[in-house]
Amino acid sequence: MDPATVIALCKENIQPLRYGRNAMQLGTALRAQEDADAQQLLLQEKQMYEDAIKTYEGEDPLENWYEYILWVEQSYPKNGHESHIGKLLQQCLSIFEKDVKYHQDRRYIRLWINYISMQKNPLELYQLLHNSGIGTRVADIYRAWAFELEQIEDDKRADEVYLMGLSVHAEPYEELSHAHQNFQFAVARKTLGRIEERNDASLYEQRQAFSSLRAIRAGKRVGNIRTGHRVRDYYPGTIPQISTSMQNTKSNSKIQIYQDDMPGEMKSSSILDHVPIEDVHKENTIKPGPWNSGSKRGPLIAPTIKAGFKIHEDQNDDINMEKIKLFPNHVPFLTVANVMKA
Repeated sequence: MDPATVIALCKENIQPLRYGRNAMQLGTALRAQEDADAQQLLLQEKQMYEDAIKTYEGEDPLENWYEYILWVEQSYPKNGHESHIGKLLQQCLSIFEKDVKYHQDRRYIRLWINYISMQKNPLELYQLLHNSGIGTRVADIYRAWAFELEQIEDDKRADEVYLMGLSVHAEPYEELSHAHQNFQFAVARKTLGRIEERNDASLYEQRQAFSSLRAIRAGKRVGNIRTGHRVRDYYPGTIPQISTSMQNTKSNSKIQIYQDDMPGEMKSSSILDHVPIEDVHKENTIKPGPWNSGSKRGPLIAPTIKAGFKIHEDQNDDINMEKIKLFPNHVPFLTVANVMKA
């Protein structure tokens, strides 16, 4: 079966990657899930990468780690437990975290971006990276950081992040500048759409201002600002105007990025310490729930199962076997050692 057919049959279970997937390697990885020979070749290739990391004695140990992690991402398309991609990234990042020569290395920053994308607190981790001086001159980290802010619709801070990267001429500068322009166009289109919606709503408000007022008693005047109980609809009768001074204050205000007073303390600890423990091994967590919500109820002690045959009893034995409560044996939990032996 050709790789295109295999991919078409399993495309629902393929986890997308930020930088795309290799079609040939993806087809081989999918065949290895059912073909024993292909799986054996996959394991041999994995062992080859691990041996290269252990025996490397050159000046760039990150290269083998980077190639190995990229291979794991391509070879385990489901990103399941068998890939251990989270543990692998964490191990690699912790090894080179204190090595200053890799702090502005684009490969190392891309590994950080992949790892942060798996966590629940990406904004906190990006800020910690910036405060630690890691990736401050790499454009990829500003693009990924701004992307996370766009997801929560914080366009103001996202623009600040782009400008921060452009101000230090993060490389590749052209890619960052182009991404910032695309971001500005997207925000402009979104803002234009809101203005059109607001214009429609304003026309509706003006109509409601004259047709939905409550009856006023004789001798009393209707105020020119119709709000509160005087308006039946949700929208007020007149559109509140924001003063020019308030607009200038908001437009000129800048988002302050947190800076540690004592950077020495940050260098002594690891950024990985701020990753929640439950996020490191997600496959071992159980969703919380009420302790008494189980659908199956029964006695605390299971009844003894009687044997289907008669048990031999010695005549001279004074022990009455029928009076002894025999509890069933507990099934032992599977351990890693048992699984490996199997």
